[in-house]
Amino acid sequence: MNKISKSKIALIHVAKDKLGLDRWEYEQILAAAGVTSSTDLYEDGFRVVMSKFKELGFESVSKYRKPAPRRTLGGATLSQIDKIKYLWRDITGHALTTPDHRATLYTFLYKHNRDLRHYDDLIEIWNHLDGRTAHITIKILMDMKEKAHGQNTTG
Repeated sequence: MNKISKSKIALIHVAKDKLGLDRWEYEQILAAAGVTSSTDLYEDGFRVVMSKFKELGFESVSKYRKPAPRRTLGGATLSQIDKIKYLWRDITGHALTTPDHRATLYTFLYKHNRDLRHYDDLIEIWNHLDGRTAHITIKILMDMKEKAHGQNTTG
């Protein structure tokens, strides 16, 4: 059986500090797990210590992890799709509010991404866009934006 990892030892110290435990209180909790130092803990002792901290009101930081990004059916994140829309609007001045503006973006995506050629409209493309293709599309649009802004400043 192996001793607990350094990250679990660090978590114990975070909990101790957040709870404002003094040395004596901390040593009592470690004693309940049968050790005098967190570096001597094994997994079962770690669970005892964390249980004691929980009784005192500590909640593990892991509960506050950032949620995984929402994705389309194809795997692109909604943030990637928003970035494509933003860049497109910035380059063309169109906010995709009319069918013509949406058709122009659809044509662009269709032209630059062979994998998307079998989808009939922009909604289908968004639903099936994969992360890699979205990343490439964003890169193309960012390059176009740089070139467009570069031409505006030199002229």
